[in-house]
Amino acid sequence: MKQELEQEIIAIASYMFVGRNKPITENLMAFGMMYGDGWFELTKKMVMELKKVDEIGDIYFVEMKEKYGVLVVYYYLRSGGNCDERFEKIIDKYSKISSKTCEVCGKKGKLNKKGYWISCRCKKCRLDDGVHNV
Repeated sequence: MKQELEQEIIAIASYMFVGRNKPITENLMAFGMMYGDGWFELTKKMVMELKKVDEIGDIYFVEMKEKYGVLVVYYYLRSGGNCDERFEKIIDKYSKISSKTCEVCGKKGKLNKKGYWISCRCKKCRLDDGVHNV
């Protein structure tokens, strides 16, 4: 994702992105949000929803990436552990949305396969990439 788009998301809840300044041996957020600009809006909405339920500033991201055509988010909790049902529900919701949202342009998309690579693309972006339907 473009750096300026990432910065807009980070500004919503910077405490969730503390890892972006750590070495990659400690936190993979140093690589940024490893997916296309088309998922900008859904990531922004996800972070806003997480912030609403995170009363104590507990969650911080370890990695945000595309995997098998969907958004995958790894996180830890400052209070200990690495799982919270409230956060899991929200992240799962946006992961499902990403499987129907073009990673390139943000329009309605579907999962597609090219060789071993699976991605989510709209028809136009799929044709531009030469990707075939799953």
